[in-house]
Amino acid sequence: MDKEKIVLENISKTYGEKVVLNIKKEEIHLNKIVAILGVSGSGKSTLLNILSLIDFPDPLHCDTNKTPSITWIFKDKIYEFKYSEIKMKRNININMKSKGSNCKLSIDECRAKLFGYVFQEAHLHPNLNFEKNIKTPLFINGETIIDVNSFKKIIEKIEINGHMHKYPENVSGGERQRASILRGLINESPVTIGDELTSNLDHDRAVQIIEMLHRKRKNRSFLWVTHDTQLTSDHAEKILTINQGKIKEVDNPGEIGAVVDLLKRSLTKNNDNNIAITFKKRKATFAEMARYFISYAMRDLFKKDDKINMIKPTADFGVSFFSLVLIFLFILTIMKMGYANKKFLEVKLSDPRINNIKLQISSELAEELTDSHLMEAKEKVGKRLRHITPIYRTNVSIKKYMEKGKCDKTFTLRNRSAFTFEANDPVLNSILIKKSSFINNENDYRGIIIDKNIFRKSLKYPEDAKFVCVSLNNMVAKELPVVVTSKPLPLDAFYMIRKELHLEAYQGQNINRNPQMSYILLYPKDIHETRGIIKEIKEIKSGNLMKFSVKAASDLDKKIEVLNELEDVIGSFSRITFKAIFILSLAFLVVTVYRNINKKRKEIGVFLANGMKKSYFYIFYFLEAFILWALTSVLSLLAYFYLINDFFNDKFTGSALDSALGKLPLSVSIKASYLNLPYSDVFYLYIFSLIILSFIFIALIAISSAAVPLETETAYLLDTNFANFFSNFFT
Repeated sequence: MDKEKIVLENISKTYGEKVVLNIKKEEIHLNKIVAILGVSGSGKSTLLNILSLIDFPDPLHCDTNKTPSITWIFKDKIYEFKYSEIKMKRNININMKSKGSNCKLSIDECRAKLFGYVFQEAHLHPNLNFEKNIKTPLFINGETIIDVNSFKKIIEKIEINGHMHKYPENVSGGERQRASILRGLINESPVTIGDELTSNLDHDRAVQIIEMLHRKRKNRSFLWVTHDTQLTSDHAEKILTINQGKIKEVDNPGEIGAVVDLLKRSLTKNNDNNIAITFKKRKATFAEMARYFISYAMRDLFKKDDKINMIKPTADFGVSFFSLVLIFLFILTIMKMGYANKKFLEVKLSDPRINNIKLQISSELAEELTDSHLMEAKEKVGKRLRHITPIYRTNVSIKKYMEKGKCDKTFTLRNRSAFTFEANDPVLNSILIKKSSFINNENDYRGIIIDKNIFRKSLKYPEDAKFVCVSLNNMVAKELPVVVTSKPLPLDAFYMIRKELHLEAYQGQNINRNPQMSYILLYPKDIHETRGIIKEIKEIKSGNLMKFSVKAASDLDKKIEVLNELEDVIGSFSRITFKAIFILSLAFLVVTVYRNINKKRKEIGVFLANGMKKSYFYIFYFLEAFILWALTSVLSLLAYFYLINDFFNDKFTGSALDSALGKLPLSVSIKASYLNLPYSDVFYLYIFSLIILSFIFIALIAISSAAVPLETETAYLLDTNFANFFSNFFT
């Protein structure tokens, strides 16, 4: 194989009318320290950027009009960069040839395999401490160092060993530069690229770094842009100059032997003959990679204030955090109001006093209701019911109350109809506050339930009276226990007695037949079940005739129409709310991009130069989005459950809404838990919000990385104004 070298063909780079590079065909021999000299603006950095895939050459050479190519020839591998322009979009094909096999590489993979970077500025990432900054090229490949001791020796030699857990803003510029140089060398890439790497170092420190580079250069190359003619003279093994866009090789004015002597003296002085930048690597564990990614995300959200020795949230985090908490609370409030309103009305409209179904035998059939009809209806629709009961009507006469607890000789209210109920009737149990044993006790069934107005105004009984004088079906009057209620009773009844008491009175009249049912009363579980129950009951036939006539207690269609309208209003309001939140999110994105674009560009640029894939950026910023989301979720949920949720539950269950709705004559007990938003709704809201938030962060990365100018000499690493960002991004 040919000697190791770079072959450049048809490489030109122009800015406007200025030709910075004009190379038809040149070869640069590798495995040396190659210094590149030239006046400011001559194209030194541009050449390095093109060689290392940070920048692209012109799609066609300015003179030959041919497409450019760069070939890196190493001892065992050849990398071919073939450029083209397809539909105004830059394109590059990278092929790697090795021992008769070919494979294609992405730009990221090629950077990670071929190059180590040392820039004029340190460009250490502010979210990573010194150690993680230095090891970033290893983490990019999922690797880390096996021999920790060799790493310690190197950082001691360049005197940054006390700064490994510090962040870049807390150390000097020279120390940052030394860490940056070690980062460029740690991956032991076949080519190290340095752009004025010693400009921020004093002469002695610069000599030390060049010595280390020279010691490391076995089977490796170092391409070095510099203005330091003294260092070039003393240490460069090959010198290239750039003038009017063309490369020219000049003889090295220094002696190579001088470099070796200087290196020996330095090693003797340091009394360590084993110092060399050589590291054995291994695959990083999942925990090591996780710590790397999480430390980045946490540092972007929280900074340590050394003055007060505390961790403080960044300004961007603070604004984002409280904005998101308010957004979450706003959405939860809207959802709670809508859901609680709907559930409240469902309960009210499902009140058994206005949501019940009466079954009687169809007028076309000459039959009476019997227990068999009751069982038939129960079998057909029992799963949809909260209760089913036969209803009997009996005549009740009640004597007026006299002083000293005596009953009047005459009955004030005669032959009024009382309806029967069964033991453990769930409807009555949900209505009555004060209860007596005769309501649910299987054996003690003698008693009566009376409406409060009748009890006090017509019968004149005192409020604490516990018994009344009652005659059933004109039988002898008895004193019966009484329960008085101010709440409306089912069937608009004034009196209700147990079915067993009615049957006892009926049989006391010596009638040789069973008492006739007035009707069968069905109590649907809720308003939504009522329509289905009616439909199924009407399907019960006797021959070709419908067996039951069905009568709902109130206009079912109007009640369901109210609920449907309410649901539509809630749905419309929710959609408007989500649209507003989406617009706010977009506004937040634009503001965030505007505030952070240059910062993100620098951070992304350094990572890209080291070969990091964009998927890694998405991991960084997804973790950042997740941490922000988790913290805002916890706070907003606590605020919701302990403030908003309880507040609205109190308003609904405290009958405040009854008053607001005009004091409806309904007072069904509503449990606060029934009004709570389903956990599934809250879960979906927060999962959806995590997706939206992640999208915002990922969009920020995508826009920021797209904004990195590929057509400027400064490549990824120097600031441009916001207008230039947009012009580069959209073109």
